[in-house]
Amino acid sequence: MFLPEKMARISILVSRKDLDLAVYSLLETGSFQPISRLGEGKVSERARVMIPTISEAINRLEQYIDLIGVSSQLEAVDSDSYLEGGGWIEISSSLLDSVREIDKRFDELYRRARDLQERISITEPLASIMRILGDIDIDLGILIHGKILRLYIAVISRERISRIIDSISKYIDLYMVLEKTISEEESLLLIIARDDGEKVREIFRQEKAREIEIPKEYQAIPKTLVEMLEMELNEYRRELNLIRERARKIYDEMARDFIRVYAGLRTAREALYLLARSRDIGRCAVIEGYIPKSRLDRSLDILRDRLGDRATIEVKEISRLERNLDEEPPSKYSIPKRLETFKMISELYGPPSYSEVIPVFISAVTFPLIFGLMFPDLGHGLVLLIAGIMLYSVFGRNNRSYRELGELVIIISIAAMIAGLLSGEFFGPATPVSSYIEKLYEETPLHKPPLAIPIGKETSQNAAGEALMLLIFISLRIGGATLTLATLLGLVNSILERDYEKIFARDLPRFMIFLSVSAPVFAYQTIETVGASYGYMAMIPGVESPSILTEVFRIMLYAGLAWILASEAIIRAIEHGIRDGIRSLANGFVEFFDSLIILIGNTISYLRIMGIALAHVAIIIAFYQPVKVLIDQGGFVSIPAWVLYAVGNLLDIGLESIVAFAHTLRLHLYEMFGKFYQGIGRPYEPLRPPMIRIVIERRERGS
Repeated sequence: MFLPEKMARISILVSRKDLDLAVYSLLETGSFQPISRLGEGKVSERARVMIPTISEAINRLEQYIDLIGVSSQLEAVDSDSYLEGGGWIEISSSLLDSVREIDKRFDELYRRARDLQERISITEPLASIMRILGDIDIDLGILIHGKILRLYIAVISRERISRIIDSISKYIDLYMVLEKTISEEESLLLIIARDDGEKVREIFRQEKAREIEIPKEYQAIPKTLVEMLEMELNEYRRELNLIRERARKIYDEMARDFIRVYAGLRTAREALYLLARSRDIGRCAVIEGYIPKSRLDRSLDILRDRLGDRATIEVKEISRLERNLDEEPPSKYSIPKRLETFKMISELYGPPSYSEVIPVFISAVTFPLIFGLMFPDLGHGLVLLIAGIMLYSVFGRNNRSYRELGELVIIISIAAMIAGLLSGEFFGPATPVSSYIEKLYEETPLHKPPLAIPIGKETSQNAAGEALMLLIFISLRIGGATLTLATLLGLVNSILERDYEKIFARDLPRFMIFLSVSAPVFAYQTIETVGASYGYMAMIPGVESPSILTEVFRIMLYAGLAWILASEAIIRAIEHGIRDGIRSLANGFVEFFDSLIILIGNTISYLRIMGIALAHVAIIIAFYQPVKVLIDQGGFVSIPAWVLYAVGNLLDIGLESIVAFAHTLRLHLYEMFGKFYQGIGRPYEPLRPPMIRIVIERRERGS
């Protein structure tokens, strides 16, 4: 569960005349991923040469498919359909011949359709612009092609209009500017200025304006031009529809053969990819690759059923502790559907290696937790939840990336809402709902929201200080737990890789020092005792040990630091002699200071949880305090004050949600993942099973 699925290395030895059958059998398993290196021999070379041609043929058929509009039918290959031949090279060549016959039927239609689509793509934007200028019934050609004065037409972002006008007026005489609205973001700008086209076009490029040019063959009267362009567009579309209908009729006549050829090409490309990784060893050939352990028995049954005693199959399960492999085994891992959204966080690093702990299960807990504590507001979380639902259901309807982002936003917004309940905040700590939440807590043994920060309230200074200390305590505990866990996982990964030098020289002592620094925030329940413990561990004069536990923590800390300092020198002295060991002390000093800086910097870095939570309250209070008097008066007088407060909340949601997300991401990718996760694995991408039945005629292969 926490590691990629175990893989088995499969090696198949077959005679050259049975190689094509072995390839088909491996495709049938639907689980086989070949080794990454290219094969050897004539068959492998011919397969490599043929793959680009096959891919090009598939692309051409897919262009015809797009023209016809029948993509949904392509997976439905008749059960009676099949391809036969003496081998994959022969079958592929036969399929390419069939593609040439299909080209004869569709190529001319496709070229005409592509030409029409290009004309439509050019004409349609011009027509849409002329519709906006459709009330102009004068010939603009004199100005568009003028020698002294010139008319420039451009589409530009509305926020850049003033800049573009100022820039043009600085260099040339500007006589008239007319703006026509296209949308909320864009406007159409008509500028009459002295002819200096190069300078104006340079300004357009700088401001990302799109100049509209009316071709000379068109009459430059917008009202008339709109009608002409509409007629052309209608004619283009009518002709394109006729071509599509003609292509569809041709397809209906040969649908069975078309699907058969397309399915055959897709299957042949997979087979050639596998052949290109086969190794010729005289009269025999070897195919090597990987099958997940969970699918091994079923795959072996298929291979034995197809090949019988004509192949020698060697299966070797790849141990996590195995070293000196010729290549990294692929990583296949599955996670619960509800955690899929957190996969995108770890994949920012890359896929896990075969013997590497999968971080998704950890980030699924820590990511919402840290974000929620940075963004603790029930109301703000509710707005974020609505945004997440919109991303998931509206924008993500046809876009997987938006859907995954929407899922993540929904999860972290729920965490923010829970933290908001614990903080007693609903659009800040000053709204009626916030007061109601606080009253509910008064009836419980807690008496107040446990994470409340009484800034800006009429409470004692001690209450604010206690809340601050609590946030520091929580931040240090989260940091201590995640950093210690991360270094422990780094140690586990090194054990799986059997990198004993790394285990001894770095991972074990680093785990010891992180554990020693993290332990006080869990061993003691008051921030004062924790502070005294850290002061004693840092050997600050006059600070005494709170208990015997602190003595243990200090011994662990300095033993770990001393271990890091001397470990590499000890290893070098054992392997190469005392002289080399002494020379390695310099590296030990570098590692010592690096570990010390990482220890201090990473631990303190988690205090950003407290800092951003405080900033959240402070920003809301900054909008609340100026209008507090008007809000307290109630009635109509308070309405403008509440409007201003609402605007402040919206600004805070937009700004702080991004800041909290960025810092949460940083704590994971840098502070946590950097200690145990490399993300340099090879994804498991098995060859697709055949789309059509293949009959391999067993023939002797020539040498």
